[in-house]
Amino acid sequence: MKNPSFRGPLVYAFSGSGIEGSGDHANGHMDWILIKRVSETKQYIFVWHVQNWFYLIPKKQLSDAETSAVKAVLRAYVPGKVKLRQLP
Repeated sequence: MKNPSFRGPLVYAFSGSGIEGSGDHANGHMDWILIKRVSETKQYIFVWHVQNWFYLIPKKQLSDAETSAVKAVLRAYVPGKVKLRQLP
């Protein structure tokens, strides 16, 4: 991957004001109101910003309980813009 922002560990923190993302090469904050949509593949959860960039959350790094918690927070703070799978 050429973009250094995606190298190394990334940490996400969810709060009432939005999502904080931090890593070795990048830091950022996304207010809930700036989220365009949330989508999911088998491997990732994508949280899309209105300017078409996104936070990428790799599900293999989360337990089932953590994945459920992240999805619950996203559904609560971004209603109507979330398309996520249900856990079996």
